[in-house]
Amino acid sequence: MKCEKIKKILPEYSVGGLSNRKRKLIKKHVDNCPDCSRELILLDKTALLLDSIPQEEPPDFLWEGVKIGIIQQKRHELWTFLHGIVEWFWGKRIIALTAGLTILILVLGLYFTIWRSPVEPQSELYTETEYHTLSYWNTSFADKAALGMIVIKTSMEGENMEGENK
Repeated sequence: MKCEKIKKILPEYSVGGLSNRKRKLIKKHVDNCPDCSRELILLDKTALLLDSIPQEEPPDFLWEGVKIGIIQQKRHELWTFLHGIVEWFWGKRIIALTAGLTILILVLGLYFTIWRSPVEPQSELYTETEYHTLSYWNTSFADKAALGMIVIKTSMEGENMEGENK
């Protein structure tokens, strides 16, 4: 390994943060290179000096302030994101409005032309069902048709009652 590469990873080496294979390569290089050896000695002295400084406990309010700052930053990021979306839609409002209205017109057109079947008056349905019941009176269809006639007759009477109450 070259000295430039070794010097970049010497801090990790000094604190024991490398794999065994890399540690052996660096140790071999440092043993043979006075410049890198001197650099490692300086790093070790700096670490000892930092360890000799007494640690102070942070004040109680410090972490609360950090927490509030993080929350405010998150809110600001969310607001910026939402504001960007609103600006994009506002800038594209003509296109979006036109597209929305076009889709609405297409959906309504399809609804009124394709999906909506014509409503058959109950009296015509009753007459047709009565005809089929009489035509096929000794089949299983006649039983279903007769039941259908009863349901239709009941609903027609319900509609007539509502009409009279008005």
